[in-house]
Amino acid sequence: MTEPTKEQQQVFWEWCGFKHGVPELARQLLKIKNRQYINVSTTYPEKFLKEQWYIPGVYCGEMPDVDLDNLVTYAVPKVICTDGYSLHLIYNVSHCEAHIQPHYAELKFYSASDKDLAHALFWVLDQVRQDEEVKDNGK
Repeated sequence: MTEPTKEQQQVFWEWCGFKHGVPELARQLLKIKNRQYINVSTTYPEKFLKEQWYIPGVYCGEMPDVDLDNLVTYAVPKVICTDGYSLHLIYNVSHCEAHIQPHYAELKFYSASDKDLAHALFWVLDQVRQDEEVKDNGK
């Protein structure tokens, strides 16, 4: 497998619950600033009033990197905690694998491999995302 493109990452992080834009609190502060009730820039840094990636109340900033920390924090719980799956990671110096094993026979087994463990994990989680998308479009 290869490193995911920016577009693939965008779709993936949106599936994980991230939004791209100006967060609601920042939009409210912009309204206040535009009405000149207060000097917002002294109480809320200007950089937070611009478009960014965010999960309300959890994260705000640039699009998350595809690394183990972000994947385990934001993506793995979406699959493992809710859908009856367990995650298995196999790390070797030259080859890494990620498997999502179902707890129930009617669920699908997912597998991906890459030289980078984070990429293997990304791709196996992305397989789940794609299957969910197909199911949602079929309803």
